[in-house]
Amino acid sequence: MAGRKKTKAKPSYIETLERAWRVHVAPKWGMREVQSITHDEVQVWVSALAESKSASVVLRAEGILRALLAKAKADKCITRQSMRWSRIAQEASREARVSDHRPIAGPG
Repeated sequence: MAGRKKTKAKPSYIETLERAWRVHVAPKWGMREVQSITHDEVQVWVSALAESKSASVVLRAEGILRALLAKAKADKCITRQSMRWSRIAQEASREARVSDHRPIAGPG
């Protein structure tokens, strides 16, 4: 394919990214014009994902969307990135790590 960058990533990693696109990103954003996507919409989407998915799934899906918007900006498909990225995905990750590492009560 012309213009497709070759990668040395393992097939399992590429499959993980493709699955994240297919399951989490494309259903919400796949048919949207990139310039119409707002920061608030992404925050709501990431927060909803964080309620039911692991931090790694949330970060991966958010990273895919972020990369697509950055590529659209670099290719001048949008004149400016229509959203500034908050740290919501990182906060979701941090909260998940904290809740996953609660101390286990010892013998009474």
